[in-house]
Amino acid sequence: MPATRGRPAKQAEPAKRRAVGRPVARPEAAAVEAAPAPKRRRQRRSVSVDGPKAVDVHVGQRLRERRLGLGMSQSALAEKIGLTFQQVQKYERGANRLSASVLYEVASVLDVPISFFFDGLGDGPVKPVEDARAERSVLVLARAIRDLPQDQRTSLTALVSALGRSAGRKPLED
Repeated sequence: MPATRGRPAKQAEPAKRRAVGRPVARPEAAAVEAAPAPKRRRQRRSVSVDGPKAVDVHVGQRLRERRLGLGMSQSALAEKIGLTFQQVQKYERGANRLSASVLYEVASVLDVPISFFFDGLGDGPVKPVEDARAERSVLVLARAIRDLPQDQRTSLTALVSALGRSAGRKPLED
């Protein structure tokens, strides 16, 4: 083959090339020398592939409930514990786990015991994450009711109990 643009000419390759330093494989030898398959290493769990663990989601939901119940933003919480609001978002979704030290700091800022985040966890299967907008509206409603004078709260409770009874539900307990 002629040389082109400063490249040396290629030599014709033999019909069959043999790998340098490797013996030619013989089918009968391969059957005798078959080594056992190596043990597989356990794959590391990945949130992006496997999804978050139910406990992490539950702890994140409890964190979000308490934060919203106090009327605190993710940014305000993040600033108080020395993190970014994106990290707080990930904790609330269960995408990141809270370490013991972060959980302790969050509990201090939100003024709850650490056990608060695990309340309701052992009561059976963890409930799936509900629609965030519906959850937020319930918390906003609860805050609004909390701010009402006691006599109005009592009247509202009676109204909701009556509506529940008319729908065939059990009456609310005090």
